[in-house]
Amino acid sequence: MRIAMLAPIARRIAPGASASVEGYISALTDGLVHQGIHVSLFATGDSQTQAQLVAVCSADFGRDSLAPAEIREALHLLEVSARAEEFDLRCPPEQRNLT
Repeated sequence: MRIAMLAPIARRIAPGASASVEGYISALTDGLVHQGIHVSLFATGDSQTQAQLVAVCSADFGRDSLAPAEIREALHLLEVSARAEEFDLRCPPEQRNLT
C-alpha cells in the first residue's frame, strides 16, 4: 500500500513534538512506516521522518521567506495533487478541487 500524508507547512514535522498536529502527523507517519507501509510525507524539507519526504519548501514559514506563505501553501497542495495517482490512499478527485 502507498499512502500520501499531507502535512501543514507552517512548521516542520519531527518526532517528539508535543501534543500538536505536527506531533500527531509524525507519530502516525512513522508508525505506518514501521508497519511496512510505504508512506510519502509531503512536508517542509527540514522535517524529520522515516517516510519518504517530499518537500516543495525547504523550511517552515519562519525560516523560509523566499515566497509569501500563500504561494508556498498553493505549491505544496499542487505537488500532492499532481502526484495523487501514485498512491493507493488519497482523497477522491472531487475533494481535490483547489478552486
